[in-house]
Amino acid sequence: MKVDWLVIRSPAISFRIDQRVPVILLCLAVAIVVAMVMNVGQGEYPISPLDIVKTVLGLDTGNPDHAFVIQNLRLPRTLVAFMVGAALAISGTIFQGLTRNPLADPGIIGINAGASLAAVLVIVLFPSAPIYTLPLSAFAGAMLMAILIYSLAWNQGSSPILLILL
Repeated sequence: MKVDWLVIRSPAISFRIDQRVPVILLCLAVAIVVAMVMNVGQGEYPISPLDIVKTVLGLDTGNPDHAFVIQNLRLPRTLVAFMVGAALAISGTIFQGLTRNPLADPGIIGINAGASLAAVLVIVLFPSAPIYTLPLSAFAGAMLMAILIYSLAWNQGSSPILLILL
């Protein structure tokens, strides 16, 4: 028998959290922070975890190079990697919820193909285009393909079966 820790019910939303969820989220948050500290500490100029924590908190470590290396080089890269990973996880969850398939990925309905097509078209038709246009065109192609497929699968509402069959 499951014991719920928090239950919110209203006409608009129903929300239930199991007792284990806060403990698991705390453990995951600690694991993420430890992994980020380890990531920031690795490199050609190794920095100890204690010095990383001191530098992030604004405490003096006795070495002025630590602040530059951590705050200008390594920490921004680590935070961007974390945010990209979180965004990919959220988009995958949304896609799996939309198709009601726990194994769904963008390759199933052709979003990857739309991104590839747009990138190849830019490479072939505009060979002198700046390099930053490739990811932008790939994103635009993926978005266009997603909108096209979703609009073709729309039948008085969202239909996961039609979405997958297209």
